[in-house]
Amino acid sequence: MWQNMKSTLIQLAELPFPKLWMPAALYIPLGLLLSAFSLHSHPRSLREVCILLTVGLFSWTFIEYFLHRFIFHGVEREPWKSLSSAFHLSHHEAVMNHEPDNVITRPAGSLPFALIFYFIFAFVTWSFSVAALIETGVFAGYLFYECVHYGVHHFQPKSPLGKFLRNYHLQHHLVRPDRRFGVTSPLWDWAFRTL
Repeated sequence: MWQNMKSTLIQLAELPFPKLWMPAALYIPLGLLLSAFSLHSHPRSLREVCILLTVGLFSWTFIEYFLHRFIFHGVEREPWKSLSSAFHLSHHEAVMNHEPDNVITRPAGSLPFALIFYFIFAFVTWSFSVAALIETGVFAGYLFYECVHYGVHHFQPKSPLGKFLRNYHLQHHLVRPDRRFGVTSPLWDWAFRTL
């Protein structure tokens, strides 16, 4: 059974999926729905909403680092290693072999993590309403990540920040795949000494 599931997941991972608009088409409406649910069930001040969205954006930087380092690169045991390889390490192989690559994460890869983190936020805050606004901030961070990740692999940025992020991420691909796990921020690489 596991072999069939593994084969199916690998086939899904190999399907062409270069559409940058797809994560936005999923997570913008989902974020709006979560926010509407949150504010309908528990009205909040604009200040509170901004704080919770900011907590979500900041949380995204850690989620990005954690998933990239410990799940996509650090898993050694089956069946998770195969899933990680199908969805992430094939991206590394494509970059190293100068092959066309589908940088954008498919919903099948991102949505399960979104659900897991939503329930983690709900457990930590003891509130589905608070978790919904934090998750919306995470979605915003995730969409920024997809844009940055796509950009560093497909464009030559002109801004100093764009050049820095491109160089930073390509160092991860081409020099030290065991370092520089942040894509949108080096904050957690600095904190955990993986620069």
